[in-house]
Amino acid sequence: MSGAVGVRHWSHVIIHPVDVDASLEFYIKLLGYEVLSDEKISGPGLDAIVGREGVQGRVVVGLVGGQKVEFVYLGDPDAGDPQNNERGLRGFTVRVADINEAADACTAHGVPILSGPSEIKGFWQFMIMDPDGVAIEISQPPAGVELSGPLS
Repeated sequence: MSGAVGVRHWSHVIIHPVDVDASLEFYIKLLGYEVLSDEKISGPGLDAIVGREGVQGRVVVGLVGGQKVEFVYLGDPDAGDPQNNERGLRGFTVRVADINEAADACTAHGVPILSGPSEIKGFWQFMIMDPDGVAIEISQPPAGVELSGPLS
């Protein structure tokens, strides 16, 4: 366990998209997102968390590269204060085996490469954005560095 809270491991990332279906299309086609569940949510518990009554939400749970990613839609963020219910996420990084193949795939899918590919300390990377402006760094580690798990 780590820290005062006793963190044992990373659980998942939550992204609040404006359009769940557009985000799913992007993540499925480009990053191989595997949908595990797709549910409508509502009720007093959700109303309490969001801070308003009658919320009709949607939660899609899936995997990207073996890591859990949830898309959570809680309605109009201006309709109340759902813990600020801000959209998106600042960004995250995924690792690939071949940076050039990944860049070609982005180009083929009409996804602009914002910067790179460039090399820093043996890591090749480039940046793209999802439909909600979440920055995604695509990274190829140096030879001999594992493609999954934490870097040492």
